[in-house]
Amino acid sequence: MSAGDEFSHGEPRSEGDLPAPFRPQPVPVVPQPAPAMRPGPGFPFAYWRFGSQERPKQERDSLRSRSKEGRPGSRKHRRYVHSVDLVNSLRRMMVARGEENLPSDVDAVEEERVQARPSVFYRLLESEGADALETWAAAEAAAFARAKRGRSPHTRHAQGNSAKDAAWLADERVRQVRRTFRENWQFLSTSESSQELIAKLEGVADVAFGSRSNSEDWLQWQLFWTGEDLATKAGAPPAHEMQLEGLDAAERKVVHQLARLIGLHSESRLSREMQDADKAEKVMSLRPHRSCRTGGIWAAPFSVSQVLKA
Repeated sequence: MSAGDEFSHGEPRSEGDLPAPFRPQPVPVVPQPAPAMRPGPGFPFAYWRFGSQERPKQERDSLRSRSKEGRPGSRKHRRYVHSVDLVNSLRRMMVARGEENLPSDVDAVEEERVQARPSVFYRLLESEGADALETWAAAEAAAFARAKRGRSPHTRHAQGNSAKDAAWLADERVRQVRRTFRENWQFLSTSESSQELIAKLEGVADVAFGSRSNSEDWLQWQLFWTGEDLATKAGAPPAHEMQLEGLDAAERKVVHQLARLIGLHSESRLSREMQDADKAEKVMSLRPHRSCRTGGIWAAPFSVSQVLKA
């Protein structure tokens, strides 16, 4: 039998009768993993499902997290319940003490907020700027002068009580001087040089600021304290500012208190000539307040030196 007869049409032949190249090859079997077991009632790790179903499910609400009560059982809810109990106990105590017309709903009560308004000093800073303190001091001095004029014997009392009113006014001035110089009253009462300085300053201040200057330039009168008298160093009255040199720390403090008492602005600063020196020396500047510089004439309310001598 030839090779062609093997493939001729006829009866089918078995696989063993086929040549080796034409025999079907066995297919390799790949092991498949076992299917994963789903949790069910037969497995212990799925018992928690039964417990979760027994608990009551809370209705999901997106507004609950933003509410005041919070979710029941949470710390937020406990804090809210505690605050409600506290408010109710306070209400019961207020009712027991006689309070009436208490609101039933605390949450409906609106908090009364005080309307924020700028202070008087803030409005003064807006209107006056850098001269706010000077304007304030001038207003206080003017108010004090008006109060004194209101208490004068010509406006409030009869002529028969003029002696009594004069005595009261003298006592009031003594109290005012002692109140202003209270920090160094003992030094001032025993220092003749300081009392002489106050008397000289009152005289030169009346000369410098008591009359109005026609010049538009800033005029300065420089004086030097020798210990007994005030000597002119530069400038002449009338002036817009008076500069004092040769004063020690205690005397400068006395001059500051005197300026506050008679209605002048005082300032201490380093001397330009002594800024580069090892021992710096301070000079004092006295000038009227802004209200006097804009058209008014400065005048001392009373003589401090006469009150000290009395």
